[in-house]
Amino acid sequence: MKIFFFISLLISLNVYSQNYTIKYEVDINDPSLKWGTTDSYQLITKSDGFKSIEYRKDKDTIIINSIGVLRETKDKFYSDTLKFQRLKNLNKNIIEYTKYNGQVHVKDTLNIEYKTGNNQKTILGYECINLFFKFRGRYYEAYYTKEIPISDGPFKFIGANGLILEVTSFDESVKIKASSIFKNTDESKTLFIDKEDWFGKCEYIFSYNKYVRIFLNQWYENITKTESQYPGSTSSFNSRRIEIFPNKLDPEIDD
Repeated sequence: MKIFFFISLLISLNVYSQNYTIKYEVDINDPSLKWGTTDSYQLITKSDGFKSIEYRKDKDTIIINSIGVLRETKDKFYSDTLKFQRLKNLNKNIIEYTKYNGQVHVKDTLNIEYKTGNNQKTILGYECINLFFKFRGRYYEAYYTKEIPISDGPFKFIGANGLILEVTSFDESVKIKASSIFKNTDESKTLFIDKEDWFGKCEYIFSYNKYVRIFLNQWYENITKTESQYPGSTSSFNSRRIEIFPNKLDPEIDD
């Protein structure tokens, strides 16, 4: 029994000593004309099973939104470089990132309740099982694999019993799928993250709820000011992203 336990421990440590780089294709196309978001990009997640760092890479593509309007993602903000998105502490389910041009450090603590389904399929050669969950205004189905036993995934979708490789919202506004997985078995190449590099210049530290509250209050003030200066005008902003912000002006929000 002791030998079996020792071997199991060695296998577990070997799995977690490996670093994975997962590339995800992300497509967002919310049909709301005033509040929806249309976007397409890649997320590159580098994970060692305990922590991970995630980057965004813009796509040079054209998206057709819900009313047939073309949107080219290669605009003046297009960049072929990787943009830092977030750090993830997979043991504590804490995700950290910056907002307001690096002035605000957001610490987001998550507790996603996953419900295991009965469907299975193969993604990039890995056998996957489906999950169902609700996350900040949207209902999702995801597929994860136990063959890579790290509680990571794209965006903020962490905490499952394996690596999440695909996520689709029930309304199909959000579609995310892994397009490649690279495993680094060189234990000397650890995943180095220096938080001071990312958050050292931030002036404020906010929880997720506080950040959203401040963001929405600023937009409400801007909308009120604009509509008072220009009677008859209407204003909008992207409150329907992967997360749907609790926008009091949006009648379609599912509380």
